[in-house]
Amino acid sequence: MQQTKLQIVYCPYLFLDRIRSVTFSDLTVRNVEDALARLQDSNLKKSVQALMNQNRILGKPIKNNGIIEIRGRDSFSPLKPAEEKKIRELRCALFLAGTAECNIDDGVNAGLYMLTSENFRIVFQNFILESPYTGYTSGKIVRVSDSGYKISEITYEKPPYVVKNTFSYEKKFLNVLEQLRNKKRKTYRLILRATDAVMNAYANSEDVSHDSRILELSRAFEILFDLPERDQRKMFKELIEKYCEPKGEKKRRYSSERPGGKKVSETGSRQVMWADRFYTLRNHIIHGENIADKRYFFHGQPHFQLGLWFFLVSVKQIINQSIQKKLFYDSIKCESGRLVYDNGLLRAATEKAVKTLLKMRKKA
Repeated sequence: MQQTKLQIVYCPYLFLDRIRSVTFSDLTVRNVEDALARLQDSNLKKSVQALMNQNRILGKPIKNNGIIEIRGRDSFSPLKPAEEKKIRELRCALFLAGTAECNIDDGVNAGLYMLTSENFRIVFQNFILESPYTGYTSGKIVRVSDSGYKISEITYEKPPYVVKNTFSYEKKFLNVLEQLRNKKRKTYRLILRATDAVMNAYANSEDVSHDSRILELSRAFEILFDLPERDQRKMFKELIEKYCEPKGEKKRRYSSERPGGKKVSETGSRQVMWADRFYTLRNHIIHGENIADKRYFFHGQPHFQLGLWFFLVSVKQIINQSIQKKLFYDSIKCESGRLVYDNGLLRAATEKAVKTLLKMRKKA
């Protein structure tokens, strides 16, 4: 008798405690308990439960992780390549909307809310209904496969560097990304390609060096801004000023490094100065120079953390530009010598109130 091969696709470290499900296009990531409750086939439910229970934290099954469902199809039939591509797009979209909600503060308790790339890991696991056996395939350069293990004998322990923070996300951001997917495909693909590079930088694993993080962030901006071969630093600073700097920011003189160690005096905001220092660090890494630890920080703030903020704001402003509508008011402000993320909610509320008042006056 031929056995039917099935496949479960899930996010082992996306903790859907408060938000029980999140939908993007025709894909839904649903809390595992809720997903299991929806299954009518008791044998299928038993098999899926057994597999999910093998994902552990300190030896205990992980609760509240997510199973991915595709609307209009059997959730556990093997995926086609086009469907796998959709799921990888979902991963990038959730990373953007999640970090835009959870990673825009750098206070002492920020780590209690932040999400990293590992939280958006996706696992594709094949299984046979009612079979007690399982296996695995892993690796991109060298594929490592093994099978024949009883499900109860093989476990997948959460690495200690994977944060167990409750997933939350900016709904408006995720919704507009879906709109781009349907109507502005070129902008959508550009943002997702750039986001993939950011996700490489934003892994919490200690295996990722500071240099790798900076270079991946730099690559993300090169993709997002479509930087030219010449005058990249100049264009980068101009676009950071355009997209991220609020009006009225104080300008100051600063020293900008050039090839050969030469210095030139320039005038710009703290945001532009960050862009200059970030690009200089990127150049030093590429040319293999010896870099002091302090160079990975901008006035005490990590470059890679600020890089995520500038990236998120830039993406939102590019979306505004693409749809020709001001949906986002985010910017990076300078307060007491530090850069802070401003989600623009106050400005958005103020503009809305002013527009409402003007309409009322016209009617009066």
